[in-house]
Amino acid sequence: MRIKNFFNIFRKKSSKEKHIKVIESLDIIQRIISVKFLDEYILINIILNLDDEIILIHKICNSICRTNYKFLVDNSYICFKCHSIYLTNKLNKNLLLYFDYKYELLEAVTDYNKPVMLMHKSCKKVSYVKPSDVTRDYYCKFCKPINTLPRFKEKVLELTGNEYEVTGRFISASENILMKHTKCNKEFLVTPHEFITGKRCQHCLIKKKTERLQKRIFENFSDEYILTSNYNGFYGEVEILHSKCGFKFKTAPYFLEFKEKCKVCSQEDYLKQLNKNNNLSQEDIFKKDIYDFSNKELIVLDMEEKQFSVFEKSSKEVFILEKEAFLNLEDKNNIKYTFINYLLLKNNLNRYVLVSDYVNLLTYTKFLCKECDNLFLAKPIDIINRNKKCPICNEKIHVNA
Repeated sequence: MRIKNFFNIFRKKSSKEKHIKVIESLDIIQRIISVKFLDEYILINIILNLDDEIILIHKICNSICRTNYKFLVDNSYICFKCHSIYLTNKLNKNLLLYFDYKYELLEAVTDYNKPVMLMHKSCKKVSYVKPSDVTRDYYCKFCKPINTLPRFKEKVLELTGNEYEVTGRFISASENILMKHTKCNKEFLVTPHEFITGKRCQHCLIKKKTERLQKRIFENFSDEYILTSNYNGFYGEVEILHSKCGFKFKTAPYFLEFKEKCKVCSQEDYLKQLNKNNNLSQEDIFKKDIYDFSNKELIVLDMEEKQFSVFEKSSKEVFILEKEAFLNLEDKNNIKYTFINYLLLKNNLNRYVLVSDYVNLLTYTKFLCKECDNLFLAKPIDIINRNKKCPICNEKIHVNA
């Protein structure tokens, strides 16, 4: 009996057992293709077990790919053709970003750790370089290294003529040195290596990019929007003036791509369309009340739990108001009066009292000074934002000083 059991160990598996194993192997491979590679590949051969070769068709490029189970599990790609295109494009982008077309890639990249042919356009020499070694600090090994001040000055003259002067002390190719741009007479710091690889006067570069951005804004919006600050990168904020309403806001230049609208005008258009008979939210009712009862002088921009911002049309300024404090002073029949009283209270200017009708922040209004009982005319904006004082009290301060 024992001998029979011993030989049963070596007996061949039945066709049913083999079929189950094939189904299990196929199921594992299909799940990997579906989950990891998002059904980009079609399996076209029968897998008897996980050690067999796997043949796939890549749906994107219609290439036939031969691989195995271990490669599927260990790697994030299967198609060598598409992966090579991706790696080549990635290296070309880095060459453009770091060196602005000063190097040319002469062959496709198949592996980031496998050397490829790279030509330096200045000296026309070809080097074998690993793509992973191409960083900002890479330089052509055939070009003479910059290790002395005379050599650097010679290179500056060769590249830019008399446009740039070396005015600082040379330490090394990777240490900052002071340079002067003769066209704008501005000095700036740059490493010799950065200068040789294309970095120039940042003042002129910002000016040039600002002018380019102004031109793009004009092309997209005519003179409706005006750039009032310097360019600060594609995602860096710049200040824009909306000429129609005078609202200044900060945004990134990519707003041009989406043609972002002025928040004040968008909010005003929205408020004009609201109808009080509709089911409005509490926030909409609050915004509409302030807009309507201020004779369309005040537009609520942003609402938060404890505060809100409001745009005052005459001064074209934005004020942050505490919601609870504002509501304590609120008089719906004269929101403008509530608004000016709130600003006086917030800025510790409650020694001044309005004694004439308030129009807006730029219209002269009569104030009473509680400290000296003097009546005087002033623009509310001058008292709130520009520290204007009662003339009599101000004179006393100067006499005592």
